[in-house]
Amino acid sequence: MMPAYQRLETLPEEILPVKYPRDAGWRPAAADNPLNAWYWRCEIAGAGDGVLAGRTVAVKDNICVAGVPMMNGSALLEGYVPDHDATVVTRILDAGGTIAGKATCEDLCFSGASHTAATGPIHNPHNPDHSAGGSSGGSAALVASGAVDMALGGDQGG
Repeated sequence: MMPAYQRLETLPEEILPVKYPRDAGWRPAAADNPLNAWYWRCEIAGAGDGVLAGRTVAVKDNICVAGVPMMNGSALLEGYVPDHDATVVTRILDAGGTIAGKATCEDLCFSGASHTAATGPIHNPHNPDHSAGGSSGGSAALVASGAVDMALGGDQGG
């Protein structure tokens, strides 16, 4: 098994270039984030055309967006700013999508509810007595409320 790992260490790490201009964006104030579904707001416009042209996309906060803060729902990672885009982010931008920000996720994505994020619970846009779900609760709440056209989520639990 070790020779396989040693071989992997010799392979070049291909990182796609950051192709679309952006600034770091901002952490929305509570009044502008009533569902607590946004961890971070930004606007990164992709290619002028493509199948996602004119569509807004929220990215779950466990996915790298270059120059945009990321905390993966955990105070342990607060302050981390990736220097590269995840492949899925590059592909969304290449397809003409606009990244509208990072969606709040559960603390290290370890919960199936919507109450463990370091920034506080994520609220269900249709019934505050119900969970928004997790660990991609921010993504779900943003789409369900109409704040974005689509959002990336993920299943780290299997």
